[in-house]
Amino acid sequence: MKITLLIFVLLFSFVHASAADDPDILKFKGKIGFTKGEDKILGYRFFEGGKRFLLIGEKSLQIWDVETAKLLKSMPHQLSQFGPRGFFSKYVLLGIPQLIDLMTPYLVDPDGKWIALIEKIDDKTKAVVVRDLRDLKQIKVLRLPNVSVEYIHFDEQKSEINVFGITSEIGDFAVWDRESLDLKRVISINGYKWHKLIRNEEKMIVGTGDTETSFNLWDLKHGSQLTLRDVKTGAIEKTFAAENLEPRTSFQKTTISPDERFMMSERNNRYFVWEIDGGRSSPRFEVSAKNDGEDLSYLGTIGGRFMIFSADKKLYVYDFAGNGLPKYVLSADAPKDSVQLFDKTTDGKYIVVGEDEKISVLETGGDGKPLFRIVRDSEKERFTTVKFVSGENLLAVGRVNSSEKKPERTEFYDAETGRLEFTVPFGFDPNISFTPDKNYIVSRGLGSVKFWNVAEKKFFFIGLEVHYPDSSDMSMSWDSPYNKETVAFSPDFKFSLRYGDDVVAVFDNEKGDYVESLFDRERVKYNKKNKVKKSGLGDAGWSPDGKTIYALDEKSRTVNLWEVGS
Repeated sequence: MKITLLIFVLLFSFVHASAADDPDILKFKGKIGFTKGEDKILGYRFFEGGKRFLLIGEKSLQIWDVETAKLLKSMPHQLSQFGPRGFFSKYVLLGIPQLIDLMTPYLVDPDGKWIALIEKIDDKTKAVVVRDLRDLKQIKVLRLPNVSVEYIHFDEQKSEINVFGITSEIGDFAVWDRESLDLKRVISINGYKWHKLIRNEEKMIVGTGDTETSFNLWDLKHGSQLTLRDVKTGAIEKTFAAENLEPRTSFQKTTISPDERFMMSERNNRYFVWEIDGGRSSPRFEVSAKNDGEDLSYLGTIGGRFMIFSADKKLYVYDFAGNGLPKYVLSADAPKDSVQLFDKTTDGKYIVVGEDEKISVLETGGDGKPLFRIVRDSEKERFTTVKFVSGENLLAVGRVNSSEKKPERTEFYDAETGRLEFTVPFGFDPNISFTPDKNYIVSRGLGSVKFWNVAEKKFFFIGLEVHYPDSSDMSMSWDSPYNKETVAFSPDFKFSLRYGDDVVAVFDNEKGDYVESLFDRERVKYNKKNKVKKSGLGDAGWSPDGKTIYALDEKSRTVNLWEVGS
């Protein structure tokens, strides 16, 4: 696989290295930031529709005019925490934007009116200092009653600023209105770990209590106790209990059904479902291994309503509103074969499962009978990608048959009827989607981003450098291959920007061609043929209006700006 991928990337580089640069597309505008090395960039943000650029350094804030590349305002700050930059670049595309916001000690108003920063206001206390983005003057200080502010998050749907502060003994959380900056509510809870508002924000589920569970990036909902509380007073109205729980262990994977009638949570490989309302504190039912020999594996919650498990080569689907027995069981036709879950739709309405010979699409809340099946064309064929296309009523099914020298292809089926809609003559990676304008099908995978031009029926890809763990180093055996580079699309999807390793490059998506390499003129390094071998640049991206490309230098001191032409 590694050799094939290397050939793939080298072939791409050879084909596109000969393409001529188009001087009319990109024009260097200037360099902004800490040009004398007096500070280091920790955060940045366009605002006012891309006309202004905010830089947050370790010591100070700067506001720049993008058009003229001139400094408008600078002032010191008292920010005391910041997540490592490598964390953001590696995980920001994994679907956890809210977590990223919580770990970033500042917010920028979506309309560009203010910036809110978690700053030290004395030796012991941190609070949110809100400043006007025009002149960086202080507007208001948002404080918590008992603890310092540690996390801040903007709820775009509710237009609210959420502020959290947690110690080993108490947790405070408060909500301010975005427009008026008036306090809407504040609650203090002993042993606070997390909460979720329900019942039109009149009630909330709260996780509290001491546990031995360490921080888990993928599941922040930990706590040895789950309670239902009144939002205004914080009073406990119900405690969700279960028998024979191991002390100081944690409830995890907590899920509340969309109708807010039921709640599921796991503890010690036992899966409990409670009714949220009513006086009964014990579970409605529990799913756990029947004996020590049963290999029960939890595969996830679907649509906030159904749990799916794997055991004895079968799949078991449970309904929160059921009686504790499986709603249905899926087993393979061949005795020695097993059934696996491939994917689910975003709304959880459908699932796709597979055996060796075929794949089947089912309605999750149905009776377990397939809506349709897709069968292999021969014994030597195998399925590759089997995924519902994000935001579309389509199922993508990749097929390959190397033994009979049949090239890989991807078929797209109507997710409800199984009707074959169209076929693309190559394979996609699992992370597959259409662009918003429906002009391209795109997938991101290890070593490349693949494109299919729907109208032109043309394929192209952008090769990416890949990090492979050193197999001889046993201490790194946990490490998995990952892309060292990222591709960012312009807002109109006309161009792609590849960055993250040695060379930053721009590509024309419509033509499928390399356009130009970008570099920091003070840090660039060339090879013997006078071609750029190291750009001297790090993180890069687009302005919201797509008219500007920015790229930080590799030391995170300055930002280079380019104007994008037509």
